[in-house]
Amino acid sequence: MTSNTYLPVPNPTKSFWLSLQESDSFSTYKSSESVPKKTDILIIGSGYSGASTAYNLLKEDPTLDITIFEARTVCSGATGRNGGHLKPYHHRMYYEYEKKHGIKVAAQVVNSEVEHLYTIKDLIEKEKIDCDFVLTRACDVYTDDQRLQNDYLSYRKLLENPFVNDEVKKTIQYLEGAECEVLSKVPNVKACFTAPAAHLWPWKFVTGLLKSCVTKGLKLYTNTTVTKVRKDELSGDFIVEAATGTTISKKVVFCTNAYTKAILKEFKDTIVPSRGVVTHIKPISTPIPQFPNTYLLFEKFDMNSDYLINRADGSVVVGGTDSLFIGLDGNYTDLYDTVDDSQIPYGAVEYFSGYMEQKFSTWNLVETVNDYTWCGILGFTKDSFPFVGELDFLNMKNAYISAGFSGHGMPRVFLSGKALARCILTGKSIQEVGGIPECYYASALRLQERGHSYKEEIEEYIESIKK
Repeated sequence: MTSNTYLPVPNPTKSFWLSLQESDSFSTYKSSESVPKKTDILIIGSGYSGASTAYNLLKEDPTLDITIFEARTVCSGATGRNGGHLKPYHHRMYYEYEKKHGIKVAAQVVNSEVEHLYTIKDLIEKEKIDCDFVLTRACDVYTDDQRLQNDYLSYRKLLENPFVNDEVKKTIQYLEGAECEVLSKVPNVKACFTAPAAHLWPWKFVTGLLKSCVTKGLKLYTNTTVTKVRKDELSGDFIVEAATGTTISKKVVFCTNAYTKAILKEFKDTIVPSRGVVTHIKPISTPIPQFPNTYLLFEKFDMNSDYLINRADGSVVVGGTDSLFIGLDGNYTDLYDTVDDSQIPYGAVEYFSGYMEQKFSTWNLVETVNDYTWCGILGFTKDSFPFVGELDFLNMKNAYISAGFSGHGMPRVFLSGKALARCILTGKSIQEVGGIPECYYASALRLQERGHSYKEEIEEYIESIKK
C-alpha cells in the first residue's frame, strides 16, 4: 500500500487563500508533541474532505476518538489552492451523466450539487464561520458555436428529466443575443446561462470546521506525512506509518484526493494527480467594477476555458486554461500524473497579465496586478466522479475513502463526508447508507474500468490543435 513518489512536495507555490496561515498558529497545529500510539478512527488529509468527514462523525458522536494526519499545513492541498467557486454544473455536464448512468442517476448528481449550495450556507451560518461566503448566481458565457450547441442540448435534456427537482429547473436561465453582452460584460458573446452559485474563502471555511472539531476532541497533526498504511492480519487494526511516528487505528479514512496512489497503489491508474493554475488579480486604480455574478468563460475546449469569482474587496480569482501546461510538441507530462505544485507553468504570467482588461468591457480602463499566482494538484478519476465508501473490495475492511473529486469538489465533498460518516458509524455499506449519487460509490468495477476520461480529453485537445 505504498509508493512515495506521489506524496505532497515540501515547497508548494503560495496561494492567495493561504496568505493568512502565517498569522494563524492553527495552520501548524499539533494536538501533542508526538502522534498517538492508538486511535479509533484515523483520517488522512485535512482538506475539505477530511474536515467534512470528521465534522459529520463528531456531530453524530462527540465521544469518538478521531485523529487527522496532514502532510503539510492545514488545508494546504487542493482545497487551499482552488478558485473559491462553489458552483453546481447544472446543465453543463448533464447529458454526459445521462448517457453513461441513465436519467435517475444523472438527476441525483444535479440535485445533490444544488443541495450543497444551501447545505454549506446553513452550515456556515450555524457554525458562525467567517469565510466570505456569498450566495449569488453564476454566468456561463459562450463564444464558440459548437460548444454552445452541445451545452444547450444538455440543458434541454436536463429539463426533460422528471427526476431533476422542479425548483432546480426553474433557477436556470438561458439568454442569447445582444442582451448577453450587457448582462455578462463580455464582448462578442453568443449566449449565456445563469444559475445559483456561491463563492467563499475555502481555507477559512475548512479551518473553521477543523477548529470546531478540535474543540470537540479531534486530534490534529500537521506536517505529519503518512508514508505507509498496512493491516495487522491478527488484530484487524491498521498500522499507519508517518515520518513522525506510527499509530494503530481501528479504522482508517483516505481523504487523500490527488495523493491517493502514494499510499494506495491499487488506485495508481484510477485517481491521477494533475496540475491546475489559479491567479489573484488586484485592482490598483479606481473606480473598481464589481460583478454580481461568478463566471465560467467557455471556449471550444475546456482546456482553454476559465472560471472566476469577483470578491467583495474588488479583487478577482481566476483559474483554468489547463492548456498552459501542454508543450508546443504536445507533451503533457507537466499537466497529467504529477504532484509538483512548486512552480507555475511557463506562460501563466503572460496569460493572466491584463486578463480582466482583455476579457471584460467594464474593466478596460482598470489597472490591475497579479499579486498571487499558484498551482494546485487535482485528483482526476477515470469517470470524473469521486470514490466514496468502504474499501472492502480491496480486502480492507474498516478502511474508507473519499477522494478523486476531479477538480469539482466544492459542490460534492461535504455530503460525501456526511454519507461516509454514516458508513463508519453504522458499519453499513455506502449502497445501504445512500445520501450521495450512486455513481460516487466506491467499487471494484469502477476501479477496473478501462481508459481515463481526463487523459482522453487532453489528447483530444492536442489532436485538435495539430490540425
